[in-house]
Amino acid sequence: MLNILIPLVDSISLLSSKFVNFKAFKEAMDIYIKKEHLTDEGLIRLVKIAYSSKNKGKRRRYTLKGYLKKKIIYLIIKKFNLYLKNRGVKLK
Repeated sequence: MLNILIPLVDSISLLSSKFVNFKAFKEAMDIYIKKEHLTDEGLIRLVKIAYSSKNKGKRRRYTLKGYLKKKIIYLIIKKFNLYLKNRGVKLK
């Protein structure tokens, strides 16, 4: 589907916000295709793309700053737990 959709829309000249939204969609799909969304950095990049849309996300639970703060805290805890596990400390 993407092999058909993206070249088709690329061939059409989009105007204004539709072009910006399509560019963001293309970048997000590229992240998914390369499976970069499975890494912490890729997921953060994907979230930044989602938050860059003109639709200000009135239904979003967190702001971009709040989400990234929450994600960074999660990453610190995850790395600390891995550090403890490598040192032989058993976690509950």
